[in-house]
Amino acid sequence: DLAAYGRYATVTSWIESIPTAVRARDPWLAYWLGRCQLALRVAGARALLAEAFAEFERAGDAEGAFSSCAWLLRSSASAEQAARWIAAAERIAAAHPHFDDPAAEARVLAQFQLVHQFPPHHPLLARFASRAEILSRTLESVGERMRMAAFALSVATIHADLRKVAALTAETQMLAARADAPPGDLAML
Repeated sequence: DLAAYGRYATVTSWIESIPTAVRARDPWLAYWLGRCQLALRVAGARALLAEAFAEFERAGDAEGAFSSCAWLLRSSASAEQAARWIAAAERIAAAHPHFDDPAAEARVLAQFQLVHQFPPHHPLLARFASRAEILSRTLESVGERMRMAAFALSVATIHADLRKVAALTAETQMLAARADAPPGDLAML
């Protein structure tokens, strides 16, 4: 989780030290290299994420494909780029309507929390928010539950669903008051 702590240059140098032939066999390495290089504003970062996306999609890896797609969407510089990756997210969602692992689903949804390129009432955004709301009540980890509640709350706010906003706010406050609530996740609320 070094990348989560802003150690992008360290992760980049580690991944780049792996022989190219070995890196080519694992799309997660291209994903993390692309993520880190995106944060460092290195040219070619989006190409690495697109390469990882293509490999994940080819392998049927929904978590990897969604994760790559989310970062490609977040870094889209034009409406045309965003439209391409929204279509890709729709395609992945159609091919993988359910996750077997709720924690993996939460990781995927968390990647989309800061994606602002979706139209506010896009059906996939509504589907993600609905799942996030369920996961905010059912996951074991308080941190994951808080992240899912924050996602569902942000979409409810965008949709001006005041009853849902009130209910999610109350639930989120209860989670935030718990002694095991991760301090870093409190900032998301």
